[in-house]
Amino acid sequence: MVHFFQSQGIKVMRYDAYSTSSIYLKLDYGMLYTMRISDHPGKKYLRYRYNIIKGYHGRRYEPTDWGWNREFIAINPDKLNKMCLDILRMRVSKIRQLGLYGYQ
Repeated sequence: MVHFFQSQGIKVMRYDAYSTSSIYLKLDYGMLYTMRISDHPGKKYLRYRYNIIKGYHGRRYEPTDWGWNREFIAINPDKLNKMCLDILRMRVSKIRQLGLYGYQ
């Protein structure tokens, strides 16, 4: 996923969790939110937009107080591809809304 986003011109910052096997990908310095990839549910007080969890079964979306939904998906190639395309569409939308200079 890192190589895919980088090939699309998106800056990816990767963070590995200290005490778990979670990986965090911050996309375009947070403008496209942060993705959490893990094999276990996350902590309740943390609000990552994209949560990719091995073997996940449950709600797909959870609303936030900030007007966007947290997304939860299982590790599945079709679902991951759709999520990546949604992120690319969001980037185009934000660039249109803010202008290239404002987005950068």
